[in-house]
Amino acid sequence: PAGELAVTIASLQANTGRFAGRLPNIESFNLQAGAGRNAVQLTTLTAMIEGQQIRASAELPMDDGRWRGLLENPRAFSWQDATARVEIPNADLAPLARRLPDFIASQGNFAALVELTRGGNLHGSLKLSGATTRPIPALGVVQEINAALSLSGRTVTVESFSGLIGGEAITLQGRVTLPPQAEPNVDLTLRGQNLPLVRRAGLLVRSDLDLKALTDPAGVTRVSGRVILRDGLVLSDFSGLLPTGPRGAPRPPPYFAVEAAPFSDWPLAVEVRGSRALRVRTPLFHGTASVNFALGGTLGDPRAIGEVTVDDGRIFFPFATFTMQGGSIQLREADPYTPQLNLHAIARRQNYELRLALTGSPEAPSLVFTSNPPLEPSEVLLMVMAGQTPSEQSANGTGGVRLTQFGAYLGRGIFRSLGGVNDTQRLEIASGERISQQGRETYKISYRVSDRWSLIGEYDEFDSYNAAVKWHVYKQEGSDETK
Repeated sequence: PAGELAVTIASLQANTGRFAGRLPNIESFNLQAGAGRNAVQLTTLTAMIEGQQIRASAELPMDDGRWRGLLENPRAFSWQDATARVEIPNADLAPLARRLPDFIASQGNFAALVELTRGGNLHGSLKLSGATTRPIPALGVVQEINAALSLSGRTVTVESFSGLIGGEAITLQGRVTLPPQAEPNVDLTLRGQNLPLVRRAGLLVRSDLDLKALTDPAGVTRVSGRVILRDGLVLSDFSGLLPTGPRGAPRPPPYFAVEAAPFSDWPLAVEVRGSRALRVRTPLFHGTASVNFALGGTLGDPRAIGEVTVDDGRIFFPFATFTMQGGSIQLREADPYTPQLNLHAIARRQNYELRLALTGSPEAPSLVFTSNPPLEPSEVLLMVMAGQTPSEQSANGTGGVRLTQFGAYLGRGIFRSLGGVNDTQRLEIASGERISQQGRETYKISYRVSDRWSLIGEYDEFDSYNAAVKWHVYKQEGSDETK
């Protein structure tokens, strides 16, 4: 065969049918090709795809024997001597993203060059600048993505890759090899500091990442490393932090599952920890917690074994505030899908020392109240929930006082919902811890002006009204306890 082919298209669009508005517009398409006894050549191919230029050329050496082989048995024909070149000089991603809804990037610029040399070897490069991804559930968008990738044979090397998540930098380095008819061979390292990995209503989790995906000689790719949690804020209950599995209802991250193959089969060996990494602010509980988990399983079915430890905190009831004495929420190897609760707290109310113990699972919790001097659990419950004292002679059981205390309890939740989280941490009101000599309930109001200075007002058990300015001389590092 011998001849020439010339194609010129001014504009090509899909205006009707199933692909209407979905395929990118092609303009200024120009193709020049030819075939002869000694070669098949794509001399020129140029086009503007959504206004972005693309250029290509190719050549396949031929002779009489190769022509006979191609015509007699096309499947057995060897293309090893072919050469080709595809180049995108400088393209804007935004027009392409508008046409391709599944395209991960929403904006940015990139330049690409891929060359096929004799022997079937590929070489090339890709440069990406100022790119931004589409919103990723719970994570948000990754901005200012700048990357430089090189291609040599079947190996893609990440020369540099950086981006911003919530204004914090994340980097990726390594390589990926794509063997013929085999799983990818991966050696990638992902790092970042203070990244807001989870951002949704009622939950903010920041962490430092140091993760590595590595394929071993057996062809198994494992994800390992550390996730150090820090500066987390929880405005919802603890269930938002705990993973579920096939037996639980699916939920967005921090529980995650990667369903795409082959990534779903990659084993996990990731350490997740953080000292005093979570601040919990809910109408029922204020406190801080530490995290220590071992994340195992696979990307398709991750499992976390470990615990959330409550370092300090307070549990609010309408007529009593309990101070945490210790507690944890555990996920055990035997049942990684059911959290186990073990929380203990203490409070003083009208000269009674009250204790609270919460055990069991969130689906079937066991809440036990005890006191010293001894009271029936029902009497303790009435005391903390309704303000009912064991003695009918108590002058502090009046409806007015109870209503005031209940209003203060509701006010804490309303104040938090209006955005005053920081102020609710500064202001503390405690009432009814003791009975004064005249039979009245004591109360104490403390307002933290700064980390060192506080203003205090109180009515004590001696029926005295006191006011004071408190200065914290020493504060133990990593603790809310002052000296």
